Amino acid sequence: MKKLSGLDAIFLHAETPRTPMNVVATVLLEPGAAAAMGEDLLSAVVTRIEERISHLPPFRRRLAGSGLSLDAPSWIEDPDFTVAEHVFRMRIAAPGEPEDLERLVGIVASRPLDRTRPLWELWVIDGLAD
Repeated sequence: MKKLSGLDAIFLHAETPRTPMNVVATVLLEPGAAAAMGEDLLSAVVTRIEERISHLPPFRRRLAGSGLSLDAPSWIEDPDFTVAEHVFRMRIAAPGEPEDLERLVGIVASRPLDRTRPLWELWVIDGLAD
């Protein structure tokens, strides 16, 4: 077990169902970058993460309750961890305007993460015009 840092504990305790404390990043890739990953982009992303996840222990940890919440929360290695359960795909409907991407990112960012699993998700969103 590894205790949460003070900052992580603050984010955890400040979160409410209406105010998720998620940290979100949006990365735009050139169409060629996605094409270079092969026909099945989602499988390629999962494979690349699986190849590197052993070097990223925090991404394999989930919260461990302390029973009565008498102690600070801790991280434990998730024995059931699989990368595929954290990677999702969504497609923007044509014509794929930037506002459509903004709306989808807003939807994803507004959902609290499942605290029974490692606290991260990766969404592949395609269909953006240009």
